[in-house]
Amino acid sequence: MFLHTNQTENQEIHVVSNTRIVPKNKEFPDLGTFRSNIDWKTLENECLNNGNLEVEIHVKIRKMIGFPREELRSFGEDMKQFSDVILKVENRKFYVSKLYLSSHSPYFATLFLGQFQESGKSEIELKDVSPEDMQFFLEVIYAEDAVDDSTVEKILRIADMYETPVAIKKCEKYLINESKMELRKKLELAEKYRLEELKKECIK
Repeated sequence: MFLHTNQTENQEIHVVSNTRIVPKNKEFPDLGTFRSNIDWKTLENECLNNGNLEVEIHVKIRKMIGFPREELRSFGEDMKQFSDVILKVENRKFYVSKLYLSSHSPYFATLFLGQFQESGKSEIELKDVSPEDMQFFLEVIYAEDAVDDSTVEKILRIADMYETPVAIKKCEKYLINESKMELRKKLELAEKYRLEELKKECIK
């Protein structure tokens, strides 16, 4: 038996699965888990019920890469009462706190609290970032577990652009301890974003 999914070359699904042949006698102890070398006689005597074979397949998805995922935290209009500024990215609005973002980012501290024209605005448009990547970045800032192999480079780019050490550190920690990326790719990210601890891990 094989599991088949319709996915593109940029998508991955990591699963663990268990296939169980259900015997006629539900309490039969030896056929609980599928065995590829089970003989036909045993299968016929213990499992076939009026010519029918009952099989259970349990699949647990461990990780999905390249697929749209459920958002870990909302920054939509339902958060309006808890926010004092809107970040507009393309056609999407993120309702956030000026002080919270400023405490994590010198860039936002200057933007929101400095002497710039934008500091007095209730809505600020951000360029050079996609709504999806901004969602990942904000989730990390707001302490959600948003870093994986499909998001880490996107988050690093924005965290570097917006001078956000806490997000950079979380990405570096993930790359050191959890990522399945190739060593060459990790080293490339370490060089590009000055991740010294990751660089040490890559070359030791």
